Amino acid sequence: MAQNTISLTVNGEAKEVDANQTGVDLFADDKNIIAVRLNGEPRDLYTPLSNGDEVESIALDSPDGIAIMRRMSWRRPCRRSAPTRSSAWDL
Repeated sequence: MAQNTISLTVNGEAKEVDANQTGVDLFADDKNIIAVRLNGEPRDLYTPLSNGDEVESIALDSPDGIAIMRRMSWRRPCRRSAPTRSSAWDL
C-alpha cells in the first residue's frame, strides 16, 4: 500500500504532510516565501519533498531571497527583441 504522508522538519518544527505536497503547499499562506532550502540546498517551491527532508523557507526580503530574485531578473529579457528577417518580416 502506498504511503499517504511523509515526515518533514519545516523551519525547525516536525510535521506530517501529504506525500504529494511541495513548498508551494507548505508555504501557501505566506506570499513572501519565494524558495526553500531543502536539506541545506536552495531549491524552488515546486521541488518534490521526501520523507525525512529538512525544509526551510527562503523569504524574498532575506539575503538569499534577494540573491535569487537578482539571478531570476537577470536571466529574463527586459523587452521583446525585434523579429528576425526569417520570421514576421517575411510574412
